[in-house]
Amino acid sequence: MNTRTHLSRFAVATTAVAAGLLMAPTAHALHGQDVTEGNAHQYTAKIRIGTGAAQKDCTGTLVAPQWMATAYSCFAADPTAPAKATLGTRSLSDPAAQTVDIDVVNQVKARPEVAMVHLKQEPRGVEPLRLFKVDEDVVGMPVGVAGFGGDRLKVAELWGGNGEGYWSLMPVDPEPGPVVDAVCEGDIGAPYITPSREGGNRLAGVVTETDLGSCHGAGGPANRSKAAIVNGWREIPSMHAAMSLPRLDAGQTLRAGETVRGKNTVLTLQADGNLVLTHVAGGELWASGTWGNPGAQLRFQADGNLVLYRQDGSAAWSSGSWGNPGARLDLQDDGNLVVYRKDGSAAWSTGTWRVDRVLRGGQNIGSGQWASSATATLVMTNTGSLGVRETATGVSRSGFASYNPGAYARMQADGNFVVYKKDGGEGKGGALWSTGTWGNPGARLVLQDDGNLVLYKKDSSEVLWQVGNTVGPWAGK
Repeated sequence: MNTRTHLSRFAVATTAVAAGLLMAPTAHALHGQDVTEGNAHQYTAKIRIGTGAAQKDCTGTLVAPQWMATAYSCFAADPTAPAKATLGTRSLSDPAAQTVDIDVVNQVKARPEVAMVHLKQEPRGVEPLRLFKVDEDVVGMPVGVAGFGGDRLKVAELWGGNGEGYWSLMPVDPEPGPVVDAVCEGDIGAPYITPSREGGNRLAGVVTETDLGSCHGAGGPANRSKAAIVNGWREIPSMHAAMSLPRLDAGQTLRAGETVRGKNTVLTLQADGNLVLTHVAGGELWASGTWGNPGAQLRFQADGNLVLYRQDGSAAWSSGSWGNPGARLDLQDDGNLVVYRKDGSAAWSTGTWRVDRVLRGGQNIGSGQWASSATATLVMTNTGSLGVRETATGVSRSGFASYNPGAYARMQADGNFVVYKKDGGEGKGGALWSTGTWGNPGARLVLQDDGNLVLYKKDSSEVLWQVGNTVGPWAGK
């Protein structure tokens, strides 16, 4: 990065907000000023991806204790390539510099040019840069870019012009001549920083493109770069959703807002301290019931116990599976969260597995269980609500029972499909809802590929009861 005189004015006004890309003797460094002020911008990291001839450098930003935002293009060629992040310093030669392995790379759904990457360990003493609030406008404001394309952290001041989800980044004082405030190749993924009305700085965008390549010896008119906006009402939730681990290994910790994502279910530690397992189509399947504990953390211990700790260090909940060193936690494709012992036997589970989409007499959908077809999911939530949802979008198509924790659904031998209270059942009472189709022994309930839930007469295509809602190409037909 190269710069003239405007950066110092902006840095003072925003408490060193603008962090520019490195001015180093390498071919990939940003043109700009060195960061010389204390711990300014130490959330900015140099990311090194791959080895040998395939090695490349990018820049990233720590936005949560173990999560960084960067450009997805840095990893697009091979998201599994070995990668490390160095941060907490202004210079790579600083003994205080911390280098941490990157073990997960997730693309942000609402902004596919951006990636969230997970650090294997939490950096010590590095304060994350907060995400921008949705209602704060940054268009037309001077912004900072912090880059680590070389071996020293640099900052630059640019203007951001809005253009359909992106900012075109330009020098504050563009004019012909040597490059000024330029974003270079190694600065891809750098934070686009701007002050918040509440004080301090926020991450408002991620640099995704530059037209100056390596910037080594570049001349001519000042360059233009592009940053993807990450402060919109769609982007911020999507950024949080991308803070998702494929698993939780022994010794690992899940923090508020983080998730473990399986094929069909997602485990989330909410900000209020409640640990919740939901289906990807929507609907809560299981919860720890530990709300009222902000700042809680979930830890899968080496002894096999899954424990939710309050901020004061006391345990709010546990799976009770201690005494099992070598155990693993598995969020299975069938939706069940299981602690398996070393010998493969189950020590604990949520009981949230998938059941068959055809129910016959005597079969249940238990609390927190579900069935699926090509387009739809039938969910019996842990709060007692039974309903059909469109799997791809999560849109609710129908619901049959209201709030009643622990309730379950049963396909009775007499042909009636009934939702019962937790302690209810055939011969016990406690029915909350039914199809009213008794007197039809051998009837079957089918969640069809068109999304319709239909109760058929025994060995027949005669319909006894149906929802009537269809999904996808069948909708409205």
